Amino acid sequence: MGKRGKKKASSRTISKGSAGGMSKSRKYITVAVLLLIIIGVGAAIKYKYFSQTQEVLPEKPSDESAPKSNNAGSVQLQDFPSSEAGTFTGILRPQYFKEPMDNVIILFASVRVPGLIITYYPEDHKMVGGTPQMVADGITFFDGISHELRYSFQRNGQQLLLVDGKVVASSPFVSYRSTLTGAVIGTPDVFISKAFEKDTINIS
Repeated sequence: MGKRGKKKASSRTISKGSAGGMSKSRKYITVAVLLLIIIGVGAAIKYKYFSQTQEVLPEKPSDESAPKSNNAGSVQLQDFPSSEAGTFTGILRPQYFKEPMDNVIILFASVRVPGLIITYYPEDHKMVGGTPQMVADGITFFDGISHELRYSFQRNGQQLLLVDGKVVASSPFVSYRSTLTGAVIGTPDVFISKAFEKDTINIS
């Protein structure tokens, strides 16, 4: 009886242990299945949300359709089509576009023609421009009257500064280049002042 009782007791213990192990494994399987279901539902919701969001959001404009930005203080970004010869013409406003008036007003700066900058000094009634620079004294802008400013140049020829059709300065035109490196000297960007009336700039 003692040996048989021990065998029966041990068999019962083994069966209980195997049953407990199976129940634990079933629990793990159940939990894993639930986690997979939750992850799948979450992924489906996320996909649906983002797909709807992409349908609602407007498309970004392409670079070609996006408005081009101008430099600060510039009304248009144009430059001479050639460095051989050209003419700049613009109508200056009757009044300066802001108060107080700047002491130094850059009216035009070219990249195509190295070193070409036209500057107005209102306190001195002076305009300086060209390559090499020419000085025109007795110039008055922003006095309640619109004024036409014109600059023209010709390689191996003359350069002229005109105000209201009158030549105020002239000299032989020289294209600046560094004598040490041969590199051109000038501004990194084209600049045209807001002091000019809109749609009056003509560069050829």
